[in-house]
Amino acid sequence: QLGIDPAEDRWAPSIVAGETSWKSVAAGENHSCAIDIDGGLWCFGSNVAGPGMGVPGILGLGSAGVENQYNTPQPLIPADLEYPQTGWTDIAAAIQHTCAIHNGGDHGTLWCWGNASQDRLGLQDSVVEHKNQPTQVLLVADDVNASQNQGWKEVQTFGEHTCAVKIHGEVYCFGNGSQGR
Repeated sequence: QLGIDPAEDRWAPSIVAGETSWKSVAAGENHSCAIDIDGGLWCFGSNVAGPGMGVPGILGLGSAGVENQYNTPQPLIPADLEYPQTGWTDIAAAIQHTCAIHNGGDHGTLWCWGNASQDRLGLQDSVVEHKNQPTQVLLVADDVNASQNQGWKEVQTFGEHTCAVKIHGEVYCFGNGSQGR
């Protein structure tokens, strides 16, 4: 999860992908993700959600992410172009899932991937289907009110829940609601 090859403990700060310039980073339990200065999204570390969980795809690499671990940053470049390649503005990594905002502001959209249990991905689906690539979080599913799915500016994840802020200050949370989360 350090993004440095070879994968070993580092006792002093070590540069990750020295030829790449980064603007933000998020560290989960066993993986990390970063946004480069061009808005490209990269992830590295364990590609399996949680010890013993066997849920592949926490890095969001889609079908290309067949390895259990990637020691260096891997770009999230979709083969099927179902999600944006650049323009990412915010990233948050939790234990078994990750969320990011694409093109934050008026048109900002919220995307999540990884372990979908406890509805921590915000997909409003009664069938738990883990996602191995970014999947857009929708407040409404119809085209008439599609603008309600935009306007995200910040996202935070932790454990089994996610919270995100819209540009006008509204906070939305989803996932495990026990203990008042």
